[in-house]
Amino acid sequence: MDYTISASYYQNDKWSMLWPESETITVPPNDVSTVDVTLVTPIDLQTGVYQGFLNFQNDRHEVNAPVSFVIKESITENDST
Repeated sequence: MDYTISASYYQNDKWSMLWPESETITVPPNDVSTVDVTLVTPIDLQTGVYQGFLNFQNDRHEVNAPVSFVIKESITENDST
């Protein structure tokens, strides 16, 4: 079998495609909170799987919540061969 191999790396930068409703949230003790985040992708973004994290931190704790999405390429006609 033939395989195509690719490599990538993670860089800890702000992700300009993710727009959180607010940069700061408050979660009361023993409670939950909802975070609304909008994903805005450029029209010319290359097809592929994109992965990153939403980072939640305070003075005593830090959590990274994974985020991933896929950019697909539309197929305009069927290949009949």
